[in-house]
Amino acid sequence: MDVKTKLSKLGIELETGSFEAKLRAIAKHAEELADELDAIDAESLEKESTNTEEV
Repeated sequence: MDVKTKLSKLGIELETGSFEAKLRAIAKHAEELADELDAIDAESLEKESTNTEEV
């Protein structure tokens, strides 16, 4: 059974405008989240390097 058929059985239609809009929203927020997580990682690395230099 293909993915389209499985989704249809669950009541999810891929050819709807709302599904496309939902995917766009997910993509937008996923990119923003990834950027924020990268910033947190960079900040943590900066703090670690500062602490190492003080020792």
